[in-house]
Amino acid sequence: MKKISIGILSLLLTVGCVSKETDDTTTPVQTQKLPAPSEVKVERQGKNVLITWTDNSEGESGFAVYYKKEDAVLPVFLGSTNKDETSLLTSKYISVGQKYYFGVCAKSPVKESLNSEIVYTGLYLHEDLDPSTVIWTAEPESSYASIVFFYDTMDFEKEVLELGLCWSEDSAPDVQDAHIPSSRYREGAQMQAVPGVLLEDGKTYHFRAYASTQDRTFYSEERTASLAAQPESITFDWQEITPSGYPSEVRAYSTSTTLDGAPLNAWYVIADLSTGKVGLRANCPGGLKTLENQWSSDCLAMINAGYFYNTNPVGLAVIDSKLKSQTETVRGTLRSADSGYAIGQNEYSQMYNVTRAAFGTDASGKPRALWNWTTHYFDAPLPQFVGDQKYSAPNISWAEHKVDWAPVDAIGAGPMLVYGGKILPELSESPRGVEYFINNNELIPYDIYNRGVSPDRTAIGLTADGKVVFFVCDGRIKSSDGATIVETAQIMRGLGCVEAVNMDGGGSTAMHLSTGRVNSLEKNTAGATENRAVPTTWCIYKK
Repeated sequence: MKKISIGILSLLLTVGCVSKETDDTTTPVQTQKLPAPSEVKVERQGKNVLITWTDNSEGESGFAVYYKKEDAVLPVFLGSTNKDETSLLTSKYISVGQKYYFGVCAKSPVKESLNSEIVYTGLYLHEDLDPSTVIWTAEPESSYASIVFFYDTMDFEKEVLELGLCWSEDSAPDVQDAHIPSSRYREGAQMQAVPGVLLEDGKTYHFRAYASTQDRTFYSEERTASLAAQPESITFDWQEITPSGYPSEVRAYSTSTTLDGAPLNAWYVIADLSTGKVGLRANCPGGLKTLENQWSSDCLAMINAGYFYNTNPVGLAVIDSKLKSQTETVRGTLRSADSGYAIGQNEYSQMYNVTRAAFGTDASGKPRALWNWTTHYFDAPLPQFVGDQKYSAPNISWAEHKVDWAPVDAIGAGPMLVYGGKILPELSESPRGVEYFINNNELIPYDIYNRGVSPDRTAIGLTADGKVVFFVCDGRIKSSDGATIVETAQIMRGLGCVEAVNMDGGGSTAMHLSTGRVNSLEKNTAGATENRAVPTTWCIYKK
């Protein structure tokens, strides 16, 4: 019996050792949270981010990686790694310009509640590493007619689809705010103007230049700018010269005065169309005729109208809803290549799409002024610079400023003298030199839109209460020195006009009342006379 007992005891001891050895090699059951990783870091690697950490746990099944946006409360799962892997490279869910916290936790193989705490990086900004840049190359230049900006694009690898300027009264404007495109993309410096009619006087705006590719839009830093103060209106003492028998809706006036120290003879007629007793119409009889030969028995006042070449109108002419002529491309200048002017050598052969000022009435008889190109109308001028890159067809490149208008009668000429109560002609020159006028967006010829040029002038305008104004002045004769294009705009606003268009002038200028011609027939200081035949006229008539 003793031997048996000893044998059994020996067997039991042997079994107990085996069991102990087996317990020593079995993974302990996890009952507590895993230790958290430490030294969690993030760095940029190309378009990706690399998150790294130090593993402080044993027995984890791997690591889970999360992100939180700057203002978020809860983390979002980003990805995971296997056991003992201590980095994750990803671009998933990461956007340029956003700020993130990245977090890592050790994952328990037993249950999620035993995962370690999530340890986060500091706040990380995912910066844009694209070298593409839009930069200002000079400070903006402000006049009362526009604000001009100078900028450039750098290091663009992708095609730029649109360049332009955007602005708002608040900071950080973008293309969802007010904006205008540049004429087209090209390498090199850009010069671009924001027309003053798109801005309010006295307000300061924030501007940024932009360049759009297929993927995104890049912006320059901000610049603030505002329009310069408008010139003062010019007013004179006027004497009434209305012929007897005229309806009360039509009044005529004249003055013999001085302008900038020089003599000036001028006349204007103002007509109230609102009573329905008088109206406004345009005439285009075909060929050239003097005003006497375009006069009809119902006329009360008549002035010459649009430009012409040989016997044909140049620019818009709509008569009784029929299109007789239209604005298309124009030369950069009428200075010939051998004129001795650099602009003539460079620009005489260059053709540009432009919008030019037009005045007219619709089927209701309501007058208005707009800019015109072919059969399209606009509430702002296409900001074309002579000598600069050329805009494509304005109905495409300036489409945001198209206006629906169906004139019954309309005549184009230009420039727009007054629009929205603002004086528009302005004679600052661009860095390109003499006669490269920044604000001559309509590319009006040098003998009309220039410094020191004060010929006879004809203009038509509209007052705030809907009255039509005809204006003429003599020029280039001893008794009357004429008016510059800026002075003509100042005079029209002084007559109460909120919209006004310059018509053909010089030897074409003429005004007739029922008593005959009122302005001089003299054509120059030598005393020669001219009664020029013209293709188009404006007439205030009795209904």
